[in-house]
Amino acid sequence: LRKTMTRQLTLAAIRMDAAPANVESRLARAEILIARAAEQGAQIAVLPELFNTGYTYSPQNYLLAETLDGETANWMKDSARRYKLCIAGTLLLRDADGIYNAMLLVAPDGRVWRYDKSHPWAWERAYFHPRNNPIQIAETDFGKIGMLICWDAAHVGLWAQYAGKVDLMLVSSCPPLAHQLEFHMPDGRVVKTSELGVPLKTAYRNAEKTFGELLLHQARWLGVPSVNTTGAGMFQSFLPRPMVSLASLFALRPN
Repeated sequence: LRKTMTRQLTLAAIRMDAAPANVESRLARAEILIARAAEQGAQIAVLPELFNTGYTYSPQNYLLAETLDGETANWMKDSARRYKLCIAGTLLLRDADGIYNAMLLVAPDGRVWRYDKSHPWAWERAYFHPRNNPIQIAETDFGKIGMLICWDAAHVGLWAQYAGKVDLMLVSSCPPLAHQLEFHMPDGRVVKTSELGVPLKTAYRNAEKTFGELLLHQARWLGVPSVNTTGAGMFQSFLPRPMVSLASLFALRPN
C-alpha cells in the first residue's frame, strides 16, 4: 500500500456458488467462509455480488430486497464484530425511491460505508436502478478504500474518479459469462451465443479479459492493490420478456 500505510494488510477474496438459495442458508455458508478467513488472519473479507441470495433474473428479486436494518445488513454487522474484521459484499437494498444493488463495507465497530452499482448489466436493469452517485471512499482504520460492483469495473471513468484518492480498491462481482450463454428454447433447441454470428463474437471479443487483464490494468494505473471476488459455478434462469430482450440477438439468426 502507500507509504502512509504503516502495517501489512491481509485480505480474503471469498467465492460462493452463484446459484440462488434462501437467504438463511446463504448467510450460513458465508459465515463459515468468514470464520475461516478470520482464522487465517484476514482483516478484510470481500464477498461476491448478491452473496445473500445468489444470482438470477427473477421477479422474486423484488421480494428479496432488504433495508439497511434488515437481516443481511445486521448479519454483516454482527459477523464483523464477532470475527473482528471488515466485511464487504453486495445485496439488493430497498430505498424510498426504488431498489439498488448496494455494496456495504462494515467495520467491527459498526461503521458502514455504502456504494451503489452505477452500471447494471443487461437484464439486471429489470430489478434495480442504476445509481449515478459520486464514488464512495471509505475512511477506514486501514486507509482509504474505494468500491466498485461488477460491470462498473469495465468503465474506466469510474476508476479515474478514484485516482490519487485511495489506498485500496474492493470489487464485488458475479459476472455471467455472456460469451458462453446457452439459450434453451421452448421447443427444446439450445442456441449458444457463439452461434449468433460474427457481430456477437466481435462484441464479446474481450469478454475473458474484463475481470482479468483489463481489471489488473486499471489497478496498475491507479497504483494501488485491488481485490476482486466473484460468484462461481453454473446457474439457470428465465429471462425477463424474452421475445423483447432476445429480438436484437436473434435477428442475426432468424431461423
